[in-house]
This record gives sequence, C-alpha cells and structure tokens, in this order.
Amino acid sequence: MRSEIAITVGARVFGIAAGLVTSVLTARYLGVEGRGLYFLIIVASQFVVQFASLGLSTSNTYLVVKQPEYAAKLLANSLWISVAGGLAFSAIVLPFFSPNWGEDGLAWVFAPVIGVLSLAFMLVSNLLIGLGRVTAYNGFQILNFSLILVLYVVAVLADLGLVALLGASAAAAAISTAAAARVALKGRLLEPYFDKRIFQRGFAYAMRAYIATLLGYLVLRTVVALMSHRLGKAEIGEFSIAAQIGDTLALLPQSIALVLFPKLVGAQKDLWKSLFKMSGIVATIMLVLCGIAYVVAGPLIILLFGNEFSNAAVVTYWMLPSVFFLGVINTVSQYFAAAGFPWSVVSIWFVGLIVTVGTAWVLLPHRGTIGAGIALGVGHFVVLCLMTIAALFRGRTISEEQRCQ
Repeated sequence: MRSEIAITVGARVFGIAAGLVTSVLTARYLGVEGRGLYFLIIVASQFVVQFASLGLSTSNTYLVVKQPEYAAKLLANSLWISVAGGLAFSAIVLPFFSPNWGEDGLAWVFAPVIGVLSLAFMLVSNLLIGLGRVTAYNGFQILNFSLILVLYVVAVLADLGLVALLGASAAAAAISTAAAARVALKGRLLEPYFDKRIFQRGFAYAMRAYIATLLGYLVLRTVVALMSHRLGKAEIGEFSIAAQIGDTLALLPQSIALVLFPKLVGAQKDLWKSLFKMSGIVATIMLVLCGIAYVVAGPLIILLFGNEFSNAAVVTYWMLPSVFFLGVINTVSQYFAAAGFPWSVVSIWFVGLIVTVGTAWVLLPHRGTIGAGIALGVGHFVVLCLMTIAALFRGRTISEEQRCQ
C-alpha cells in the first residue's frame, strides 16, 4: 500500500504544481475581479458534480471491489448519470450564484459543461481504483492536469480570454474521460444502456455516501455561495487563493484515504483498531504541513500572485485550522465508508453544515473573508469531534460483540 500511496502522492504533487501555475496564470491574466468570476464559475461546476454524482463515486468503488465483473455496466451507468444528472442539477444550482447572463452569459454556459464532463471523469477514473489499477488512475489524473496546464498556457499567450480558459477545462475533462474509459473497459464494448438492476444494487449505500459527501462538500461551498451575495468579486478572488492553498494541503490525506478505502472494503478484520493509529499519523503530518504553510504563505502569495492578492495571506492563516481538521476527517471517514456508511455519519455532516453556515452568516458582514475562514474551522472542528465520538462508540460496540461470540 505504501507504493500506491507514494504514486498517488506523486500524482497529487504534480497536480499541485500544475494548479499553482494555472492559478498564477489566471490571477495575473484576469486580475482580481476576473479571477473572482472565474472562481465562481468553477465552484458552480463543482456544485453540479457533487449534486449529480448520486454517491456513485464511492458506491462504484465499493461494488467493483466486491464484484469486478460489474465494471462495464457501472461505467455505462456513470456516463448516463453524468449527462442526465449533470444537466438537471445545473438548472437547480446555477440560480444560487446569481449569474449575470447579460454581461457574462457565455462564460456561465461553461459551468454545466465543465460540471458534466468533470463528473464523468471522476466516476470513470474512480472505477480504476476499485479495479486495483491505482497506477492507471494516477496516470489519467496527470493527463488531465497536463492538458489543463498546456491549454491554459496557449489561451493566455494567444490572449483568448476567460471563455477560452473555461473551454480548456472542459476539453481536458472530455479527453481524460475517454482515455480512462477505454482502459477500464479492457477492450470490451461499452454497453449503451442504463442498467437499472446494478444501480438499485448499490442504491442504499450510494445514497448514504451521497448525502454525507454532499453535506461535507457544502460546508465549504455554501460559504462561497453566501460570499457571492454578501461580498464583492475582488474579495472572492482573494478567498479563492486561500481556498486553493487549503486544497493543496489536503491532497496528502486525500491520497491516503483514496488508496486506503478499497483496502478496508476488502479486509474488515481489525478495522477499528487501526483507525486511531492511521488518524494519528495523518494528524501529525497535517500539523507539520500547516505549520510550514503559516510561515511561507504570506511571502509566497505576494511573490506568485502580486501585491493585489496580499490579503489572501491573512485569509489563509485563518483557514489553516479548518485544513488540519479536514485532513483528519478524510481519514476517519474511510473507515465509516468501509463499514457500510452508517447514517450517523450523515447526521454528523448535517450538524457540521448548520454550524458552518450559521457562523458564516454571523461573521461575513463584520469580518469578510476572514469570517469565512473562521466559520470553516468551527464547522470542521465540530465534525471531527462528533466523528471521533461515533468511532469510539462503534469500536467499543464491535469489541463487546466479538467477546460475546
């Protein structure tokens, strides 16, 4: 497993570097307000991905680990859900971002397009994890990052504008999805119909995973949606830099969780005994990473993005507690996922969302983007505390059942 984690981390590091370059390109090319609009459109497309996924990113992996012969049918279902679900949820999601269709209409058209294609890439590539093709999965992640980077550079050098950048994201997702699907099929023909039986087989698990994942995603993105109504594009542009730094720091625990999940599904023995050991390792790593970020974030942001983004450093400092808590949460969540995704996890994320939104609602008018960072930290702290309590209770219950047998 160590080699798989190392490969995954390597791919994520490449993604960090590519993401950093694209962030600098978009920030310097578009300016603060242009970067703010770009960030809103990308976040809107990410909303579409989360709402339309229906938990398949987790349930597909869970099912294909147990029955690899389902791979082709799961892939077909994933493509159907991506298109139908992506377009349907776009109509629901986009109004919450109050897009200016008159001035920025063409750019906003790409929100559902990127959403549909990104969802397809996520679902198809995650099948490779369940099939044990970790190297192939990471190869396609690198391919996607590389395509985005190259196409962004071309768009900026040719001065093609914001719409071309968004088109580049869509094109990269489409190409990467097609390549990953071909490998997942292993030479078999794609079945063009939606398999209702396979979908129903994983529906209960998928719904629990879907709701929990969606609530976890909304903890951050709902804050961004609130900001779109209460703050200006320039402030959102500053926040986007801090958020990207947070996403970068979260890549290592996400990589560990990604490789860990299928292993846990296939080996349920001593599941809860290893939980706290792995969580301790991740917590230590995250503490070191957040400490380094606290020292270097300010000078690095000014160096890379310019003085107009200097306030992003202050926002980053206030977001670091949230980044730390979320890193540990990602690890703990995989144990619950491997244990069948109990409803207690769903309720925990619901509480976390309510706490975060309530805190952001109070703080945004007075503290601006700093208030958003504080709200995220409070919400993720509550989630981690409740998950730890739930894990202790579940582990104790299982131990008592095993002693009675």
